[in-house]
Amino acid sequence: DVALRNSITGLRVVNARNTYYEAGDLLDGAAIDKYSFMRDAYIQRREYQINEGREDREPLMPVYENPYE
Repeated sequence: DVALRNSITGLRVVNARNTYYEAGDLLDGAAIDKYSFMRDAYIQRREYQINEGREDREPLMPVYENPYE
């Protein structure tokens, strides 16, 4: 039914807009510097995607000690 499909699509659009609006409120309330907040959130999300959700990950490169210290 076309009317039902259009109603459901409209409801999804309104719900998505509300979700993003609430995220904007979170950003305004939580971050002093919006740029650094968004940057850190993006980096955290990318690390999660790259590591496929694993938290106990190995470093990408070996960690060497400084022999001169």
